[in-house]
Amino acid sequence: MVLTPAPQLAPQLLRYLERVDQRLSGKAKTPEQLALLDLRYATLPIRKEENLIPFIHHVSRSSRQAVKQYGRRDQFKTYRHFTIGGKPGSGKSTQSTQVLLRILELAGDGRAIMIVVPGRFAALLLCDRLRAELGVEIEDNDQKGIVVLRSRDNSGPAGKDARIVVVTEGICVREVMGDIRLGRYAVVLFDEVQEQSGYSEVLIDFAKWAMRASETLRIGLISGTSDLAPTRNFLNIPDAAHCTLPAPTFPVQVSFAAEPVEDITAWVIVKLSAFIQNHTGDILIFTNGLKSCTDLGRAIKAAPLPEPVEVHPVTSRVSQQRKIDATVVRAPDAPRRVIIGTNSLEDTITIPNIGLVMDTLMYNLASYSTEFDHRRLIERLVSRVQIEQRIGRAGRTQPGYAELACTKEMYDLLLATYPELLPKVQTEEYTSTLLTNLAVTRIINARYGDFPTGQMELSNETTPARYAHAVATLKVLQAVTEDSAGNIHLTDIGRQMANLSVSPEFARSLIASVQFNGVKAKGQLLNCTGAMIVLVAANSTTDVLRQSIFFSSQEDAEGQYDLQQQSTLMSTQGDHVSAFLALRGWLNGKGNGTDQAGRSRAITPFADAYATKYCLRKSALSDAADLVKTLTGQMKRKGMFHFDFVSLSPNDTVHTEGVIRSLIYGHLRKFAFKPAGGDVGEYHRWSNGQERLFLDEKSRLYAASPQVVLLSDARMPPKPASPNNTIINQLSITDPEWYILPPLLVAWNSADCVHRVRQIEQEVLGHTSLRTHLALGKQH
Repeated sequence: MVLTPAPQLAPQLLRYLERVDQRLSGKAKTPEQLALLDLRYATLPIRKEENLIPFIHHVSRSSRQAVKQYGRRDQFKTYRHFTIGGKPGSGKSTQSTQVLLRILELAGDGRAIMIVVPGRFAALLLCDRLRAELGVEIEDNDQKGIVVLRSRDNSGPAGKDARIVVVTEGICVREVMGDIRLGRYAVVLFDEVQEQSGYSEVLIDFAKWAMRASETLRIGLISGTSDLAPTRNFLNIPDAAHCTLPAPTFPVQVSFAAEPVEDITAWVIVKLSAFIQNHTGDILIFTNGLKSCTDLGRAIKAAPLPEPVEVHPVTSRVSQQRKIDATVVRAPDAPRRVIIGTNSLEDTITIPNIGLVMDTLMYNLASYSTEFDHRRLIERLVSRVQIEQRIGRAGRTQPGYAELACTKEMYDLLLATYPELLPKVQTEEYTSTLLTNLAVTRIINARYGDFPTGQMELSNETTPARYAHAVATLKVLQAVTEDSAGNIHLTDIGRQMANLSVSPEFARSLIASVQFNGVKAKGQLLNCTGAMIVLVAANSTTDVLRQSIFFSSQEDAEGQYDLQQQSTLMSTQGDHVSAFLALRGWLNGKGNGTDQAGRSRAITPFADAYATKYCLRKSALSDAADLVKTLTGQMKRKGMFHFDFVSLSPNDTVHTEGVIRSLIYGHLRKFAFKPAGGDVGEYHRWSNGQERLFLDEKSRLYAASPQVVLLSDARMPPKPASPNNTIINQLSITDPEWYILPPLLVAWNSADCVHRVRQIEQEVLGHTSLRTHLALGKQH
């Protein structure tokens, strides 16, 4: 990675900052001491700009003392909790963090600053930028050093020297659940709060409680494009506690199309060629979706441009390393870059050296349908907030340009129609968010009893339909109960589920696996929980990490692999077990030793060759291996269970039936059966017997077309298929009689449910199972 030195802080600003905090430093400094301090901090890379003085006033707890001592008067008042705004590239994430760190150093406060960002890639970029600007050594272990990255659950706590800890929203939730008062931290900064995801909404509400409960913790919120007034109002932070950082010094010239753009690709090539001929700098193109990024990248590579360029598509399926290569500082003699990305690049720190931003003004909204219980991607026009974020990517280090694929009239209409970004909490599936809310509230109530209803009231609530669906799902999973007043309360099973870093369905399956441990076959103990951890990790990469272990097409694999080799790993049991076999084989070949430098050796040549041979995505395998470590530690954590289990070893025999039965516990509402007289490939949900489901052609069970399947993934089909249909994947064949389990009858304790089960059994099996007969007897 190429690092460039950052601008230095002006000496007079260093001295001012020191004197502002003299009271916190203990005593006044002599001129000789101040000279030494000037020399010591001469490389502190806060931007060389006197306009940062208002922000220092704003966050320094001693500014009134400075006014008293030096007679300086200004309009700024120090607030314990604050919000920060500013244009993209103004240093909201980097400059403000460094100023706060300096103030803590002057105060002799050894606690750290936590900065919370929406995603793993954004966290990685911010951490690398802070390390570069502070000039700190990049350690082999992300948890060592002054600036620490915690973007994975298995990363462990930050080292004792950590002063800035960059975390994702999910890791912040784990930190909160581990220490509800966050005693290690002096300041928590929530970055890009305009996203308003489920996790961020829970964390903002936690911050509201923490502001009352802790006298030493400071809360800051950062957004460059959203109006933070509603959030300040929710948190009872006065409007005067908002500080806007000065904009970058370089202007950005925005241009519009003379007429409506019919061919986006042709428009991109023309504008790209003109910019390359007349200007310097890299190019960032915003479009929507994996296919758009891939097609546009291919067209740019084939176009006769004025000079060679490097094309870098940055999508969810691209490995972390390739994303880093696309966004780090480019060497002076390297070809200029064309970075093609989706709306995920709106939430990262500003990529250096961007001269031109091109915006197709489209993005794919990830949504969830409660009616059809499937996820969907909906093509939408961007909002004003997103346009400002995208345009702001240019102009950080040089004069910038922005080309928008619309006329000026269309642009004005767009701003009026879509002024704000739709909160994610109102579009995404809500079950995980509700479970997290209940878990954090339970911890608070155990010590303080501040929330009698059992959950925190979020600043942006989800829709009633999503909330009702989440409650129903958690009830079926035995994670919650409802009292007579309608309040939802977490059960012990729900508490255990909340401690696991996977979906509620897979978390419930992991917990269920405990009861199948200790089974013997031919004198040998069968491994269930250890195997279940590997299976869940192998099948969670699509959900948690946005990429599958298996390459699904030659184009996806970028021509590196022979996809036919995958067939040797395919299990007749279905997708869950196939992914398990792939990950287990790779883990068996993964090295546990160290290299000559004593560092952990991540992958042996055997494991690398294994991934290549069987057409497996190495980055997803590594992420799944990390998740195995995480889940193993979480399952063995004190207070989870009154037992110990054995991790899966290469020679262990797996309790296959126990694994499938464990999956059933977490997927009681996710079964489908082939109806009599249905279309080819058509299935119906077991829970309602009506919705039309179709097996994904990429599923290992597509050709087998089994009678009954358990499913973990459901999505809206691509156009032009009916949006009322559902494509299902991550499938397993199950014995239909296994589905009629005691947990099901406990969760659905009603005559209607039992009669529905009997009706489906008659249709699918041709008879009623013994368990259903017994359940019917109990109902009567």
